[in-house]
Amino acid sequence: MTSLEVGLNLSLSTPLRFPVRIRMLDSVPKILAGGVPVTPFNLVLLQRQREKGSTQASLDTYARAARLYVEFCAHRHRSLIQISNEEFIWFKNALLGHPFSNSDRKLARLDGERGRRTADLMLTLLYSLTVDVMERYDVSFDWLRYRGVPNLSLIHI
Repeated sequence: MTSLEVGLNLSLSTPLRFPVRIRMLDSVPKILAGGVPVTPFNLVLLQRQREKGSTQASLDTYARAARLYVEFCAHRHRSLIQISNEEFIWFKNALLGHPFSNSDRKLARLDGERGRRTADLMLTLLYSLTVDVMERYDVSFDWLRYRGVPNLSLIHI
């Protein structure tokens, strides 16, 4: 198994840990959780830069949305794909500054403050990133099923 496959497997199957950080590498934001790269999001960000010509500002904004979701996953002691639909509702409220229960059943909050428009933007960007992850890695996010996004592995093109 290559280091890339190990990183992918860790982010998708192992609970994410603190600290959650964004580092720049070759002008592309890289998300780290507990010192481990969050490979699925990092590769999608790289793909957006190389294949879609995303600007630095848009990459930074996508990375911010991904970081907030990774932070929520770390609070809940979940991997990227282990967040249930019910937990995702808590995440959406957390984007607006509402507290939520962490894995120890203590109240936690996401870093930073956002208004409704910024929270809506973060959700929109997260939906876009996770659909790219689903397409690339043939995985599903429980909460996307409830959003109306089909299981892309069932679509034959």
